[in-house]
Amino acid sequence: MYPSEIKANSAKLHYPLGEVGPNPDFDNGVSKVGYPVAGQGGGAKYVFEPADEYKGDFARTYFYMATIYQDLTWKHTYMVSSNTYPTLNTWSINLLLRWHRQDPVSEKETRRNDAVYSVQNNRNPFIDHPELAEYIWGNKKGLPYNPSSTEPAGDPVLTTPVQDMTLDFGRVALGKSATARLLFKGENLTSAVKVQKYTGNAEMFTLAATQIPAALIVTEEGYWLNVTYTPTEIGKHTTRLLISGGGVSGSRGVALTAECCPVPTLSQIHATEATDVTQDQYVANWDAPAGEEVDYYIVTRTIYRNGTAKTEELVAEENSLVITGFSESDSETYSVRSSYLGYESTPSNVIVVKHDGISDATVDAPLAVAETPGGIRLICDRDIVGLRIYNVSGKLAVAGERAVNNTEIMLPSGVYFVIAGNGGRPIKVVVR
Repeated sequence: MYPSEIKANSAKLHYPLGEVGPNPDFDNGVSKVGYPVAGQGGGAKYVFEPADEYKGDFARTYFYMATIYQDLTWKHTYMVSSNTYPTLNTWSINLLLRWHRQDPVSEKETRRNDAVYSVQNNRNPFIDHPELAEYIWGNKKGLPYNPSSTEPAGDPVLTTPVQDMTLDFGRVALGKSATARLLFKGENLTSAVKVQKYTGNAEMFTLAATQIPAALIVTEEGYWLNVTYTPTEIGKHTTRLLISGGGVSGSRGVALTAECCPVPTLSQIHATEATDVTQDQYVANWDAPAGEEVDYYIVTRTIYRNGTAKTEELVAEENSLVITGFSESDSETYSVRSSYLGYESTPSNVIVVKHDGISDATVDAPLAVAETPGGIRLICDRDIVGLRIYNVSGKLAVAGERAVNNTEIMLPSGVYFVIAGNGGRPIKVVVR
């Protein structure tokens, strides 16, 4: 509460704060009451305007009241809306922030805040930390607030992205999507940076965020915005990003370009015998598909040791790959798939590599088994008939299955022995 003379107190009644237009109804040189200027008053007939030297005082008082008593039901809602942030109405936010900036905290206001604290044991934080209002309603809204930090010095600058740069997604097959990242870095930003799509094929590009807090951009590492391209038709597609805000004047544009290709047809790879076999390594080989584009190859390596199998996948850019760590296995197998535009070919034939030589799976190892979550995957170069799987107690778990390469069989957790009906010794496998 603020003291007031009787006539001024009677004149201002419960009217909201505001700027009085010409010909005020009351004016004692310190307080004015009258019709509000356009855009103010919130529907009230009159507004009350304090002297310039007290406008900041009243603004900070209203900031405090709107914050502390937000959850109460207000009788008069000329300046506020009950129970919902930002509590203050738009016109009153603009007015109070302007008064707050034009009339900074005075020594008299600080002494009054101290006196209130000595009696009530609470303070007005907008007097102790005037900058707080900007983080709640002003030009720093949405930024993290640290009362011990210093305000940024210098003009706001967005160093990247730069005007007219291009983010290219390359070629993507229909039915797939691709994600690229755009770096945002800057200094002394005063508000969030806004990003929006416009023109072209905007519907095929998705932004992970359309508003980036300044606090994330001004860090040493900056902020990486994920942009995803999901084409719905074959052809070349483009759009542009409009980037603005942060306290930086103007805006800048970034081009997004991509091409959608038909779903590729990939031939099965033919794996060939391993070469340069030593105690600890060998070279896995395969024939590159003639006339087909390939992004890379996936080599499925299965390691057998002490009756168990472990599978891993390795990536190769050429049609051969050096495999190391061979000394840690009893024997190994490998098969190969090609990958292009996110699609993969069917797995190749299986090659078996032993410490005493190399053989194709069709000759010396008609069946290999790899662990998968909750079951096993069969690796073979021809159909296996009469497949039988026994548990560790000798009870038959699976009988008569016809196995083809990469067949998966789900089994309860435990230890099993897999036997092929057309040859080969039992294979022990653990299902987890």
